[in-house]
Amino acid sequence: ILNAGLVKNTPQGLRDCTMAALSHYGSLRGEDARGIQLPDVQHLPMDHREIPTACDIMVILLLDGKSNQKGNTQYIGAMRNKAWDVCPIGAMTMWLFSRLVALREIQCCV
Repeated sequence: ILNAGLVKNTPQGLRDCTMAALSHYGSLRGEDARGIQLPDVQHLPMDHREIPTACDIMVILLLDGKSNQKGNTQYIGAMRNKAWDVCPIGAMTMWLFSRLVALREIQCCV
């Protein structure tokens, strides 16, 4: 399912790949995955002092959704995968890169 978005070779394909990866790794419903905003996403680097192998973890904050009727704070996490075509962090990175740099959709002030 993740590769179907990459085969399209379009920004929409990268978006679909990212949503599929987040839905799969976070056990999210489609509505919950589409409701994630950039401020809800955090990068958590883990080094050798905390776990045996250094890795990157993406933590996402969920405040609402169909499975969270009471508005409790929920967190989901996904670890970086060595296989780039099934990695949720890699999928989100490629999608954001296409939006910020290649398409210049979002204006940045530097």
